[in-house]
Amino acid sequence: MSSEPIHGPARGDDSRPDDAVLDQVVDDVGRGITFERYRPERYGDVLDMYADFAPKHRAQGLPPSTDAGRTEWLSVVLDELSVLAVHDDAVVGHAVLVSDDAGEHELGVFVHQDHQDAGVGTALLDATFAHARSLGVTDVWLTVARSNYRARHVYDRLGFVEDGSSGRSVRYSRRL
Repeated sequence: MSSEPIHGPARGDDSRPDDAVLDQVVDDVGRGITFERYRPERYGDVLDMYADFAPKHRAQGLPPSTDAGRTEWLSVVLDELSVLAVHDDAVVGHAVLVSDDAGEHELGVFVHQDHQDAGVGTALLDATFAHARSLGVTDVWLTVARSNYRARHVYDRLGFVEDGSSGRSVRYSRRL
């Protein structure tokens, strides 16, 4: 990620309300990425990203591989705290925090394969965590496949701590 992030509303773009834009950065390959709160008018863009999600990048059955599955899944997760990564007005990433019965939030993060390995996921999580803190969220957790060393390395680097495991999955958590 560029050491000079761009902060504030997107320049020259009046199509988004200022309060929807959380931050902007330039990714490792020079693309401008805007982070926005999810709004219903972005539903089709989110659906398009997930419809184009490569099967090998799915994890633990997510995102669902069928149109009906994606529609059902999004009807649940988009009601939660969701942040989008946007490039050239296309959604290229989505992070969601789903509240649980213990007052914590389960994290899901998805970056389209064309935008992976460029710092977009890490910046998306930074924007999501900052937004979540502003809303009073304090505890986040996730599960990841034990064999997904790449993701586990990222979560370790972001301050997550392994705090349990079950079968082929490892649970990580952190305080915001």
